[in-house]
Amino acid sequence: MADKPFRKSIVTPVGTAIYPHLTAPDAKFGDPVYKCNLRLTGEDATTFIAKIEEMKEQAMAHLGVKDLIVPIVPALDDDKNEIPGAFDVKTKAKAFFKQADGSVVENNLTIVDAQKNPYDAANGAIWGGSKVKLALNVGAVSTSIYSGLMLRINAVQVLDLVTGGQGGANAFDKEDGFTAEPKPVAKVAEGEDESIDF
Repeated sequence: MADKPFRKSIVTPVGTAIYPHLTAPDAKFGDPVYKCNLRLTGEDATTFIAKIEEMKEQAMAHLGVKDLIVPIVPALDDDKNEIPGAFDVKTKAKAFFKQADGSVVENNLTIVDAQKNPYDAANGAIWGGSKVKLALNVGAVSTSIYSGLMLRINAVQVLDLVTGGQGGANAFDKEDGFTAEPKPVAKVAEGEDESIDF
């Protein structure tokens, strides 16, 4: 076995976040972890998987093993049928790291918007359906428990945000029929800056 750990990095194409825990870690099954299954489709999925397969070959040579599990699986619909050309990339990151002296350090996951400005969690949690890119650290291990690649989240870029209250509505297409009154828009008071344009 190699003395030095296998380490690579890669940035995913834009995909759809599935059951993400990115603004707050998930502690339901033990130690808290950030995690996100990223659904990729079409050519983006094919190109990304090819790059990961190259890293798998490098990791196998590095570790001196004949095979490694890759945490990428065919995407399934609600009826558990495979979605043609779609794959879920399983990623995670520890919420806390233990130092050599026994102390624990929080992993402050980097999250930015489309313009690479820091994402403020006050904007709401990142829900499933959000369009994101993930910067991943790729590692590999071969133990009696697990022998495969590990795709660790290093940073997140949010391109299209879905937050609480939007997720359910996004399941529908627009239809003819009832139209709710729009919420009143706050007017800019005199003397306030009206030049801000998003």
